[in-house]
Order: sequence, then C-alpha cells, then structure tokens
Amino acid sequence: MSSRVVTVLLFVVALSGFAADMTVGCASQAYVYGIVQNKYSGNGDAGNTVLEIASTTYTVPAGFYQTVHIGDLVRFDGKTWTIVKPAATTYDSPVPNSPAPGQVTPAPTPPAH
Repeated sequence: MSSRVVTVLLFVVALSGFAADMTVGCASQAYVYGIVQNKYSGNGDAGNTVLEIASTTYTVPAGFYQTVHIGDLVRFDGKTWTIVKPAATTYDSPVPNSPAPGQVTPAPTPPAH
C-alpha cells in the first residue's frame, strides 16, 4: 500500500472513532418517556433537581421539577420536558375517604385487649 492510502485509512478510522464517541455521549438522554417514580433535590451549591423514571435518574430544570408530581407520565424529547398525563389523583382535592361537609365521622373503636 502506498503511504497516501494508509494516511486516508488512518484518517477514516480516526473520524469513525470520534463520531462513535460523540454519538454515545450525546444520546444518553435524547428521549425519555415514563412515569415519575421519585423526586430528589440536591442540597449542594448546584441545587440539582432530579427525577427517577424507570429506575433511571434524570436532571431536570427547577421549574419543571416544581410542577411535576410522583406518578405523572412525562416526556423529554431532547429539548423540553413535558407532563403527558398527570397522576391519577388530583393534588388539590380532599382525601377520597373524607366525609362530606356536615357529616360526622364516627369515633374509632378502641382495640380489644
């Protein structure tokens, strides 16, 4: 082989290695779709706001972290986090088994000894 062919082959191999490294690093959080399992807020200077989705943690913007709740179905398209479907419960409603206004709740019975 001539030195020119070897140079071209080495150049192609170097570019292939660089391209493979770039795609692996950039694609780690390209698309996320799932239910929020947990929320964590870092207490350091960085103030990381993290969601756990499908047993994987993702750093999210603070504004999104404050609006999302555990159980919400969320999506990240590579640029923007969105809530696809809120959790089954509404967060401003009363507890499902609470009595209606004006009703009296019976006192709990003491345990038998």
